Amino acid sequence: MVRGKYKYKSILKMFFVIILSCIMAVTMNNAAMAVVIDVSGHDGLIDWDSAKEHIEGVIIRIGYGDDYAYQDDKQAVQNMDECERLGIPYGVYLYSYALDYYDAASETAHALRVLKGRSPELGVWFDMEDADGYKARNGLDVYSEGELLSDFCEMFVNAMRISGYKTGVYANYNYFTNVLDLDRLKSIPE
Repeated sequence: MVRGKYKYKSILKMFFVIILSCIMAVTMNNAAMAVVIDVSGHDGLIDWDSAKEHIEGVIIRIGYGDDYAYQDDKQAVQNMDECERLGIPYGVYLYSYALDYYDAASETAHALRVLKGRSPELGVWFDMEDADGYKARNGLDVYSEGELLSDFCEMFVNAMRISGYKTGVYANYNYFTNVLDLDRLKSIPE
């Protein structure tokens, strides 16, 4: 299903996502559940013809950080092209490393540049977290700077909406409850 050095890791990841989704669908009894996978360059080259029969959608990482081509996800264009070719619904996300307003504006431009001419039906998502500790290592205390991070999210979401995209913020539970101003983010006009 996947070529390259990440073959077994990617197959295992996809297998666990599918199994977990099935378990959740059975235990939650939710007819609205769907198998949607998250992919990035870390997954290598994906055999989308084979994957299509096992999934209902894809969320594709298009990049991370500032608007530099070297920060584009290496497989983003290929993954979007293949989803479009096969009619697989997809959305995209950009992982944020923003420390200030300049960075947030650059990240917004980054997403718009990569998306030029595309219409991801599952939306354009701003991935706001600090999974690798970058923000903390660079002096940004996310717990005391939640309003600043909420500003970055609002900038991104507004720009995507103005550009005609369905959009939102992706974050973990801790960020939504202890860092970001969720009420403010939910009140951004559509």
